[in-house]
Amino acid sequence: MSGEGCFYIKISKSSSCKQGFNVQLIFQLTQHNKDELLLRSLIEFFNSGNVFKNGDSYVFKVTKFSELDEKIVPFFKDYPILGAKSKDFYD
Repeated sequence: MSGEGCFYIKISKSSSCKQGFNVQLIFQLTQHNKDELLLRSLIEFFNSGNVFKNGDSYVFKVTKFSELDEKIVPFFKDYPILGAKSKDFYD
């Protein structure tokens, strides 16, 4: 997680949202294509997320707020991120 993972907020224009914008919290972890099976195993482990190819790498991504709130965030509370990204997580 500390190397190639992140939480981020995606803001995009949307005519279907009252304010004209859609705000989405996302967790993603990127690995070289040799680790595709590792990322796919995270779908099974968390029972959530998707994996897709991005150039010569694969990305595990969770975008549903309920899955982030009920699965991903509790995991990182139980198994804290080490290093500088731990501060970003708690923000």
